[in-house]
Amino acid sequence: MMTNGSAPSNAATGSLVIAGADPELRHRLLERLGAGRQSQAIFEVAARPGLYHDVAALRPSVILFDVGVEPDTDALGMVSTLSALAKVVVLADVDDDALAIRALRAGACGFCPRSTATELIGKAVQLVEAGEIWVRRRVIPRLIEELATRQASHRRRRAPVALLSGHPLDC
Repeated sequence: MMTNGSAPSNAATGSLVIAGADPELRHRLLERLGAGRQSQAIFEVAARPGLYHDVAALRPSVILFDVGVEPDTDALGMVSTLSALAKVVVLADVDDDALAIRALRAGACGFCPRSTATELIGKAVQLVEAGEIWVRRRVIPRLIEELATRQASHRRRRAPVALLSGHPLDC
């Protein structure tokens, strides 16, 4: 369930959690990303019914969450749930712009296909931890369009709007 670190009660804020159902992917990322995070703990958590509590006990600053081969509503619901604990970077088997937008809408701060080079996933973790959003450049125009559409919709309802304030994209 968890590796590279002591019991959850000793976990330090600022740790990285790699969560998902694929043990090979979790282990590979743990090994490769662990070298770049010398002073910060990195943990591996299997996706199972107790995932939320396992992750909560670790108090991470960033969660790499693998939504699997065919992300469904349950997986994106878990992104929303985990985003209450820490900043979430979603890993998916497909490089799909619409899925990236859905993940951001669910509360993720980043999105990477599983095929992304480990060095780039490490950079995504670092930047998301610093408050940035990580998506492929080609997703940005769609993201801006969605935010503009939301803003226009809010204006029509005459509600006060701040472009990102209170929105799940606050990372």
